[in-house]
Amino acid sequence: MKTRIVCLAPGRVAPGMTLAASITGHDGHTLLASGTVLDSEMLDRLIRRGVESISVLMLDTRDEETIAIELLAAESR
Repeated sequence: MKTRIVCLAPGRVAPGMTLAASITGHDGHTLLASGTVLDSEMLDRLIRRGVESISVLMLDTRDEETIAIELLAAESR
């Protein structure tokens, strides 16, 4: 199973998603570690703390050709 890292606004993250990167607070302390499976309570707390984006792992269903096309488009920007 292939996964990819996607950065989303907290309101777009669903319970059950897994953190791809740790989330730190404004003071630099870790709020949640990478690999944490998020639940609705955690997401509510992150929104209240003002977290602007969350990196999560998502199933990558793209084929190799689609990935190559997307990489070329990104490189040309």
